[in-house]
Amino acid sequence: MSFDEDLGARLRILRQKKRISQECLGQWLGVTFQQIQKYESGATRMPPEKINRAAGYLNVPVGYFFGQETPLQQTNFDGRVMTIANAVAALPSEELTHWVYNMVLSLNDNIRSHHHIRAV
Repeated sequence: MSFDEDLGARLRILRQKKRISQECLGQWLGVTFQQIQKYESGATRMPPEKINRAAGYLNVPVGYFFGQETPLQQTNFDGRVMTIANAVAALPSEELTHWVYNMVLSLNDNIRSHHHIRAV
């Protein structure tokens, strides 16, 4: 994944998570929604001043867009996590999103407790 694609994916995931339309973000940044689509796909490089403005609007540090930090302070953020986050963000309802969230937490708890039992 190229730098522009990675930055665009981070922008898209965060925008979708916060339920902000491309049109709304575009208005804030002073560009069209089509330009936001180009940023998110990695087709066009996002200028530094737009990155800074987007970070302020989306309430994340600028470093988030460069993989230095995520809103969840996750240090092992990779393409797989972005793919999963994208899929969850695209779910059609908040109820379904909440169900998937709880399922993943439960799965994580089960795996942790299983490994703990085996280690004892």
